[in-house]
Amino acid sequence: MNAIMGIGSLIMNTELTPAQLDYMNLIRSSSRSLTLLFNDVLDFSRIKAGDIHVESTPFDLSRMLKEIAESFSSMASQKSVAFLTDVGQDVPVAVKGDELRMRQILQNILSNAFKFTESGEICLRVMAETAPGSSDDQMLVLTFMVSDTGIGIPEDKMEVLFEAFTQADGSATRKYGGTGLGLSISQRLVRMMGGNDIRVESEPGRGSTFSLSLPFEIADPDALSLSTGQSHFFKSFPSKDDSEQKQKLTEPSSSESDMKTFPDALYRLEKPLRKLNPKESKAMVEEMLHLTCPRKAEQEMEALTSLIRKYRFKEASKVLSLMAEKLS
Repeated sequence: MNAIMGIGSLIMNTELTPAQLDYMNLIRSSSRSLTLLFNDVLDFSRIKAGDIHVESTPFDLSRMLKEIAESFSSMASQKSVAFLTDVGQDVPVAVKGDELRMRQILQNILSNAFKFTESGEICLRVMAETAPGSSDDQMLVLTFMVSDTGIGIPEDKMEVLFEAFTQADGSATRKYGGTGLGLSISQRLVRMMGGNDIRVESEPGRGSTFSLSLPFEIADPDALSLSTGQSHFFKSFPSKDDSEQKQKLTEPSSSESDMKTFPDALYRLEKPLRKLNPKESKAMVEEMLHLTCPRKAEQEMEALTSLIRKYRFKEASKVLSLMAEKLS
């Protein structure tokens, strides 16, 4: 699959007719979709083997929710489905928890909602309440609800909904695609993060509502940049609006004729890495392996690839920043 994606990237850098470009875009999107399916299988295997550990660090909850909503906005417009977000006024701006796994859970549930909803609306709601039995006023429970007006789930299929490699309707796999692992992975992650099982309410033909509750500690928003460092990792990365720096990065030398594509790939990797998007980051770095890496950044590229494959995104961000400095 990596070879197919790499060759596809090389072909797309050549002169193509409009029809050929359409074919290559189809190959590229199909390859990425298949890579995401592989990543689901790998994630499931790592969870079963106990290789995934939950972290507790401060993160910007409001920013995370906004970015998740933005990532699904184009899909909503393509399907003419209204996508709404409803965040309670008492939901804090920042909390301590595992942002990467929280994103993964919500993205899996929302992906299913969009997959099985052809019209109507999808809504992501977030509510906060005091943690029961806790004397610490900094502790709270956040409830996330995803409701849709999709095809719904028959009652007799509910019990197998969270089993691996299973979808509520066997024909759904053929019609809508997918591995049937997303909900199983999400269920296991919710348990690892201290929550109870994901709850489901559904009526065939009218839609479904998935909800989950997780404990969090309120964090100081002013401490986010110091604790996570996300905003500082990319300080050395030249702005795409800085044309002089951009030209410096993308201008090919006689010994590195393919260098013009490598910095562009770094720019594209910055966004999913900053947003802690595991699937897109892994797919993109695998694609980069088939581009010509400048010799002075080869060691960093090897480290970057290894860190992303191990889901160590904070360290990978530091390496990416170092690569930007070397290439600027």
